Amino acid sequence: MLFEYNIAYGISYLSGIVISFVLNGKFVFKASLTIGKALKYPLVYIVQYVINLVVLNVLIEYISINEKVAPLLVIIISIPITFI
Repeated sequence: MLFEYNIAYGISYLSGIVISFVLNGKFVFKASLTIGKALKYPLVYIVQYVINLVVLNVLIEYISINEKVAPLLVIIISIPITFI
């Protein structure tokens, strides 16, 4: 294993936020990307990240779901939460 699952999840989540910021800013909203906007953008995702991390740990530590499968289940569980 290259990284412990919490670290790997954090890296992938942060990468997704950066990619989302750039692609949404440039292509969807055609807006300029500034440091101020870049610092505000992830604030929306903090609550979602904490919920997802808790669910990930519960699935792995208490329900004994494989570390490679659990992140996929977290995504499925978090989609309705994110929508709301």
